[in-house]
Amino acid sequence: MNKEAKISLPKTFLQRGVAVAFTTPALKYARLRITASGNWEAMLPGLSGSMGTYILPWFSLPEMVSFSLHDRALFDLVKTPADIQPPQLRRHLLSVQAEGYDGPDRALAAQDSLDREEEAGREIHYILIERALKQFGSDSDRSITADQLSDPNVMACAHQSLDVAKGQIGMIGEHVVATLRDWSDVILPIGLDQPQVNGYVMDQLQAIAAFTAELQEWASEESSSTAAMAGQISDAVSMSGRLAMETAEKLHMPEQNIRASLKNWPETRKMIRHLVHWCCWLLDGWPRLLDQWQREAEAPRFRQRELVAHLIQNLPVLPQEALSSNQMVLWANYRKNQKNWATLSLHGAPEEIDPDLQEMLDAFPVEEG
Repeated sequence: MNKEAKISLPKTFLQRGVAVAFTTPALKYARLRITASGNWEAMLPGLSGSMGTYILPWFSLPEMVSFSLHDRALFDLVKTPADIQPPQLRRHLLSVQAEGYDGPDRALAAQDSLDREEEAGREIHYILIERALKQFGSDSDRSITADQLSDPNVMACAHQSLDVAKGQIGMIGEHVVATLRDWSDVILPIGLDQPQVNGYVMDQLQAIAAFTAELQEWASEESSSTAAMAGQISDAVSMSGRLAMETAEKLHMPEQNIRASLKNWPETRKMIRHLVHWCCWLLDGWPRLLDQWQREAEAPRFRQRELVAHLIQNLPVLPQEALSSNQMVLWANYRKNQKNWATLSLHGAPEEIDPDLQEMLDAFPVEEG
């Protein structure tokens, strides 16, 4: 394996850190990680044209940067290591946006997302109960469908019908239903395959496919340098999406034999949770970039060129643990190209930041890349 490829990439997702969707300009691409020694670190890439990443104490950020109300509310919700996972951080972001901290349009969109996910979770739960009834419920209740389970009387019948599983998996019907509720909560970011109930990860994958096609078409009318940048963005997001899709497909296997999955539920749950989180890590940071592109959809082409050059410097890097040897070499080349484009100043002037903040930042270490 190319030694340079390994050096230029973080080893793990945890080392790369999780994207934090702050609105303050200096924090736009901030990431958060916890080191092996337990230190919470904020990572601020590319400020003042730097090709490196400033490493700051996370809990000192409010003293160094003038937070927006949105960012202060989000910062206050991140308190434990469990919060440093993309699904949980996204949940915190939606709750902050739903409170109106990022404007009325974002508030409506966030509340709509929360409402749809609550409905999807209920739908997944009912579908899993229907499948369990068909696989090992009593003969008289195997015709119960997911649509009928909102009726309390039908749900009571389902509980009784699933009592037959006690001798097979050591659970009474009530426990089976409760465990399937837990299953629906854990799988919610992905959803179900048949019948299709899309979680937000699958929505993100659809958005990535649309973005890639649109960007490729856009780049066909651009100069070679801009087209090369757009091509690298397209290649990078496509790889992330492809790896996430391959992982998501593995999550449908436990549904095929619910009895066996419930019998070994602690292990099944651990596997599902790991794969869901892996998908989320693979896509972490991309929704923010796709949203920026969408906001410039009707902008003049010169603005779109500036955005492409900006995005190329802030690609969510995949770590070594997610990549094959050949993929590592590709990503090492992506990183090398980023530095070349930055050096040639093809991306325009760096974003202005407060001189006092810059002076404080210069006192902290800079991580290459």
